[in-house]
Amino acid sequence: MCGISGILYSHSHHEVSFISKLMNQELTHRGPDASGQWIDDNNTVALSHRRLSILGLGIDGNQPMSSKCGRFIIVFNGEIYNFQQIKKQLQLSDLKSGSDTEVLIEAISKIGITRTLDIANGMFAFAVWDKKNLCMTLARDRMGEKPIYYSIQNNALIFASELKALTKASGFEFKICSKALNLYFQHGYVPAPYSIYKQVNKLLPGHFIEFSQENLTNQDSLVQSKPFWELRHSLDFKKKVFYKNNPQDAIKDLTILLEQSTKKQMVSDVPIGSFLSGGIDSSIITALMQKNSMNPINTFSIGFYDKSFNEAQYAKEVANFLGTNHIEHYVSPDEAYEVIPDLGRIYDEPFADPSQIPTYLVSKIAKQNVTVALSGDGGDELFGGYNRHVFLKMWESFEVLPYQMRKLAGKLLNAGQNIKLFNILESADLINFLPNNLNDKVSKISNRLIDIKDSKELIKSLSKIDNSYQTAINENLIAENAEAFHNFETYPGSLMEKMTYLDAMKYLPDDILVKVDRASMANSLETRAPFLDYELVNFAFGLPEDLRVRNRNSKWILKQALYKFVPRELIDRPKMGFGVPVGSWINGPLKNWANSLLTEEKLNREGLLNTKLIRDRWLAHQNGSANWDSFLWSVLMFVQWMDSQ
Repeated sequence: MCGISGILYSHSHHEVSFISKLMNQELTHRGPDASGQWIDDNNTVALSHRRLSILGLGIDGNQPMSSKCGRFIIVFNGEIYNFQQIKKQLQLSDLKSGSDTEVLIEAISKIGITRTLDIANGMFAFAVWDKKNLCMTLARDRMGEKPIYYSIQNNALIFASELKALTKASGFEFKICSKALNLYFQHGYVPAPYSIYKQVNKLLPGHFIEFSQENLTNQDSLVQSKPFWELRHSLDFKKKVFYKNNPQDAIKDLTILLEQSTKKQMVSDVPIGSFLSGGIDSSIITALMQKNSMNPINTFSIGFYDKSFNEAQYAKEVANFLGTNHIEHYVSPDEAYEVIPDLGRIYDEPFADPSQIPTYLVSKIAKQNVTVALSGDGGDELFGGYNRHVFLKMWESFEVLPYQMRKLAGKLLNAGQNIKLFNILESADLINFLPNNLNDKVSKISNRLIDIKDSKELIKSLSKIDNSYQTAINENLIAENAEAFHNFETYPGSLMEKMTYLDAMKYLPDDILVKVDRASMANSLETRAPFLDYELVNFAFGLPEDLRVRNRNSKWILKQALYKFVPRELIDRPKMGFGVPVGSWINGPLKNWANSLLTEEKLNREGLLNTKLIRDRWLAHQNGSANWDSFLWSVLMFVQWMDSQ
């Protein structure tokens, strides 16, 4: 796990070394153990690296690293979990560092970048300079665990692991992109390939892109990334038929694949542990780690004094059963306040997932004990763990009804929600087609039944936090809309399967993995996600729908695998998520902080926001006439980010 950055100029540039050093310094938190820089003889290319030592701890593993033939120079962020197999497969001998980076660059030298990407199993972002062809190649792992940003301006290319490094490059402009701003307020994050800045892109997961010096000067040459892996093209749908008739074989195969992935990701030359929430995903990863460890592993969890958001007691029960060395920490509003001023700097872009706070804090606690932590990220997206996945099974029954009948059904649901009808029906076990914890979910469901006219529109709606949040933007900018999700409707399968595909390809890399990467790397902690081994991803999406979501039982197959290691009474409970009580916080201990950001002066900056609407909703939230906590958090995180620039 490291930080990388680089520059490619079309012609010699006297400041190439100075700018490269400035960019590299901004990534110190990603790699405090070593720093390196390589400049070509013509002062046109610079590659820089910050190292967090995980494998091959000696100086031979430092970067930038050259291939033995001298043709290729690489800077690499991440881990190649099968580097030993690649080393053996390609008969790479006389390697001196013991690092996966050396295996990677020698594989590229021997079989080329595209073939190397085909066989590399890991999380990564890297840049390779080809001295012979005068070409820079950037690549990002299949699921988008590791980030990389790039920009071409004024006949030059810059790239880095984080935006803050790019902004240190002189001669480049960084102006807010109105399309990205629209997307941010729709989703709570800026989806790839957009960034919050014009002319700055994120490389898409599973893609690589090549730049030559000629590309930089030819204005008519549009450089586009290419996929080296696509989920929809890598599935074996014949397995669906087999597993449908043999669910026990599917459970067995899942357990084997997940244990293999976990064992591969436990390889480390530094101390390692696990994030444990007590939920399904983190519990099975922790159980498999403990099974494959001779000593108690370290586990870490975060708790809240607000019981409606607290899962720490469940994590403790699982940890006690498995016999781990468990460390828990309860978060107070004061601790949250200490983190909040740094969120704009940590995340580089406006980012409105409130669980960024506990993720940062649990990373901080883990770093005091380990350098690597495994997580359960990806389990929900792969196995249908969100309420929207269950809801889509309900929608397929409603979709056959005429639109006017659906409107009536939505109004009836609203009426039932008002009298708490669904809690009564659920407690009596009279319904089995809706998510658990119904009453607080039905309002959203009923409104969508009323407003949505077809399944494509529904999936897009479910992919957004709320359509009304876009109104936070100045009405003159709302027209600058952008499409974040392309061609999901061509993915084969049911609505639920389309939704999980979209979540895995967009929400996972652009929200969940961004949250974990920035929070952990701000603490110089490496995180790994065994669920995101691409062979396991292929397996999950090759399962029959009924093995992932059965009636209103989400992640059915994953639960069956987990019950082999942890008693079901420790696991079977409603899904809570990794949320924080921002509504009560901003109306209580964080009220002064919120007030300081929601002033007319700050909201009016650059004419980007709808000041009157935001102020009205802030007043309604304070007096209790409406709950705008999520909307206000999105605004607060944007204004906080603006303050950090």
